[in-house]
Amino acid sequence: TKETKTKTKNIRVDGVIKEVIDEVEFGRILKSIELKDVKEFTVPQNKVLVLGDNRSNSIDSRVFGFIDEEDIIGKVILRISPINEFGNPEPNIKE
Repeated sequence: TKETKTKTKNIRVDGVIKEVIDEVEFGRILKSIELKDVKEFTVPQNKVLVLGDNRSNSIDSRVFGFIDEEDIIGKVILRISPINEFGNPEPNIKE
């Protein structure tokens, strides 16, 4: 039998591979940011590429493209991973 080999792409942050995705996902990202026929791209300064952890059910940058950093609202109040850093990352903040 002949094995089908899925082609993959690396997602890097500051040159370090953080995740490997298949070409279909990569194609969806390119379409959402209106790029075609490229092998790699860099997220523009002050923008963020978001990818959900439940890929088959996530609405993320593969659908809506980059988001502006200034549009991110949130605060970490409980970190669960990595387990050795479990807890409130800033215990002196009481908001």
